Amino acid sequence: MPWSRRGHGRIVNGNATTISEYPWNLSIQFLVRHECGASIISTTWAMSAGHCFYDDVTKMLLRAGSTTRESGGVVFNISRVVYHENFNSTSLDNDIVVVQPSEPFPLGPNIQPVALPADGYEAPAGLPVTATGWGLDQNFQRPEELLKVDLYVDQTSVCSKIFADILPVTDSMMCAGNIHKGVCFGDSGSPLVSGNMQVGIVSWGDEDCEYPLAMYTDVGYMRRWIRNITGV
Repeated sequence: MPWSRRGHGRIVNGNATTISEYPWNLSIQFLVRHECGASIISTTWAMSAGHCFYDDVTKMLLRAGSTTRESGGVVFNISRVVYHENFNSTSLDNDIVVVQPSEPFPLGPNIQPVALPADGYEAPAGLPVTATGWGLDQNFQRPEELLKVDLYVDQTSVCSKIFADILPVTDSMMCAGNIHKGVCFGDSGSPLVSGNMQVGIVSWGDEDCEYPLAMYTDVGYMRRWIRNITGV
């Protein structure tokens, strides 16, 4: 069973960071509890994983501009959610959603959109990338502050083989990881960035959260769809 279906998440063996370093980070909150991550892509749109939105969105909020996951910053209701038309909640193919807040994000030092790649961009194997998010750490503790973990992109064909018994790896996915480091339950929807450019969205992986690789929605592959829906 992939960990994307098992609830709240963690960054494994990462380091503390601040929202000013990653000002596009959002916490998706269900009944005020952190549920998933997301990223700001413009003043009026955010982006996350499709499987994060299985609950009643009227009970979900977006928290922006805070290093602390369940306090501070600015909180928004969600006014619109658009799933990819080919999103499959079983296979997690096309695992992407774009979301509109109830009012525009007030841009400032701690609230900024992330850059997006060109249409069809393919992150090369070996590219250093960073995942950021909130949730349980390797000791299953609940740190309140934003965490980051440094990873590397790997060849999708490698992940296709090692995850063959979990889920099929499709064209909408990319893989990244590092030894004894990674993402896990509830980091779903969080951004995977190269510098200030988002290349992936945390999607799914092995139940062992220290497994060296995990799967991400490929933002370059989804770039045209994102523009068609949001104009971004």
